[in-house]
Amino acid sequence: MVVAGTVAAVVAAAVVGVAAFGPSHRAGAQEDYPVPGDGVFTLAGHGFGHGHGMSQYGARGAARSGLTSAQILSFYYPGTTATGVSASSPIRVRLMAASPFVVQGVAGLVFRNLATGATYSVADTHSRYRVLAASDGMHVDASLDGGVTWIPLTFGGASPFAGPLVFQGPPVIKLYFPDGSARDYEGTLTAVRTGTATVASVNTLGLDKYVNGVLPREMPASWEAAALQAQAVAARTYGVSARSSAPAGQAWDICDTTACQVYGGRRLYSSTGQVTDLQPPSSTAAVTATAGLVRSYNGAPIFAQFSASNGGWMAANPGFPYLVAKSDPYDRISNPYANWTLTLSTAELSGCFPAAGTVYRITILTRDGHGDWGGRIVTVRLSGRAADGTLLQQAISGDDLRRCKSSSGFRSTYATVTSTWVTSAAPVGIHEPNGNLDMFARGPRGEGFFRRYLAGQGWQAWQSGGGVILGGPTVYRRSTGSLVVWARGTTNQLYAAGVKDGQWLGWTPKGGTATSRPYPVQLPDGSVDVFYRGGDGALWYGRWATTGAFLGFHSLGGGLAPGIGPAGAVTGTGRITVLVVGTNNSLYTRSYQGGAWGPYRSIGGVTHSDVAAASPAAGVLDIYLRGDTGTLVTRHAVGATWGGWQDAGGGIAAGPWANVLADGTGRTEVWMTGTDGYMYVRVHTSAGAWGGWQRLP
Repeated sequence: MVVAGTVAAVVAAAVVGVAAFGPSHRAGAQEDYPVPGDGVFTLAGHGFGHGHGMSQYGARGAARSGLTSAQILSFYYPGTTATGVSASSPIRVRLMAASPFVVQGVAGLVFRNLATGATYSVADTHSRYRVLAASDGMHVDASLDGGVTWIPLTFGGASPFAGPLVFQGPPVIKLYFPDGSARDYEGTLTAVRTGTATVASVNTLGLDKYVNGVLPREMPASWEAAALQAQAVAARTYGVSARSSAPAGQAWDICDTTACQVYGGRRLYSSTGQVTDLQPPSSTAAVTATAGLVRSYNGAPIFAQFSASNGGWMAANPGFPYLVAKSDPYDRISNPYANWTLTLSTAELSGCFPAAGTVYRITILTRDGHGDWGGRIVTVRLSGRAADGTLLQQAISGDDLRRCKSSSGFRSTYATVTSTWVTSAAPVGIHEPNGNLDMFARGPRGEGFFRRYLAGQGWQAWQSGGGVILGGPTVYRRSTGSLVVWARGTTNQLYAAGVKDGQWLGWTPKGGTATSRPYPVQLPDGSVDVFYRGGDGALWYGRWATTGAFLGFHSLGGGLAPGIGPAGAVTGTGRITVLVVGTNNSLYTRSYQGGAWGPYRSIGGVTHSDVAAASPAAGVLDIYLRGDTGTLVTRHAVGATWGGWQDAGGGIAAGPWANVLADGTGRTEVWMTGTDGYMYVRVHTSAGAWGGWQRLP
């Protein structure tokens, strides 16, 4: 919005509040996010990962705050106790990327066929040995040229083998990977047949030797000792839990990737020959300091989930009483993942979720109820269109949404949509006595949208009221406190929707033939007159009693400019003044007083957009419109005496809407859409002073 020539003034406290708070949501409240004009949603979030159990950055923050490893573990796994297990008990780790199975020959290396117990030497230090599966069993090949060519080995006719084949003997065994790298592993390496032609690689070693290979892969070795020790116990416990719950007959207990917990082995050899020690002293010291310790609940090792960062709130995992939801004061201490932003385009969404077509709206249906924005996203609905225009919807989970771009910065479901959509029609808003605010607007595809500002909590998310409306909505408050939103439907009927305590009650057709935005004026007895341009181009109004009963449509004649809506206000006891734009685009008023309508009176001026009117005091009328230069223009009348036209500056795209605040101050809020497509509100005081432009989030 281009702002020029604004008048400095004291801004209404209510509007200051509107600007001061960012978006927030309540768990259980549906959130609707229309696609922005550029087709790209912007999101903001906290944390990295699922948020269950221990936060690794939180553990570091707790260590920096003086907590011991035991205190850290008790905080993240409440109700659990420290228990000892054998540090040398074996655990079997599937090495997911090691296929095919290829090891380096070394002195003392043998393999044992578990089917027969027979042992065979593969100790040639110049050879690599490969295990392959075929329909007749498992075969072992040798290569003297680094794996370029392979020679089948028969082992005196013993091949093929039923397997599995366990390679053992030396303290470490080097295993090769398809990318040309290799790793040393302690313990044994087993080639396990998983299909007719597939072989899995499984490393079996002592529990704490395994934890030595996990800890530096899951937490930087440079972090505080208490954090490293807490991670060592969590990793050990996770491994023991996986081992105890592994399916009977499965040849491994756990994997070596983030699907389980990352395990790197003893040493890494890059494809260029660079050697990296994968177990730095600070990590192994933390494992030694906590040797054999696990966390237990009711006597059994717990499912010790952990993630990089919970964003300040731990997420509950149902079924595990020690994986609870609670605030985490340690997570945001020197944490690069405490806050993040992300862009997500409609093209990316459509690629991830083709059943939704070209996505035009994200609807967050449920959250977990803990933390900012109502917590983590649980369920989502995507709305889109097929190539032929058919409306489509696809229900997904919050995790599904995250996976769409998890490799490119969508770090957790603890997130919200922050992008602002644009509209071509003026929004409307109305305050409640308790400081809350209800706001309504026409969405990018014509739907009626609404949102609330809750005092002390901030803006809630947009929600769709459905339907398709032409032009902007209008609103008034009934004597009962509920709101009634008016709009023009696609068939040119009048429609009204009730809103009570923030709950949208749905559109109801009210008849008539409207060719402009309707403008409700509530009368002192609680009844309402709704003014609009009729199908014949004249000024019309419909009247509804305070009970909602329809009392009839009436024509006030005249000739109104096509598509341009009137405005009106109660300007005194028994007096209504209506403002219209004639076919010459000049402005006219007509007043009702003493039981009769007076003639149309010209007040000059020119506009090509909807107009607004407000009466901040008896006998006073303020009118607001979009001037020919696109600025906000106003004029003030006391009784029959009009002041001059005043240019309030700015750049507005459509006619405004005005509402007098019900706080007795005589201030008026003027709602409008800027030339940038964003929504704005500005306060006009009874003394004629203007507050600043407030862009609405």
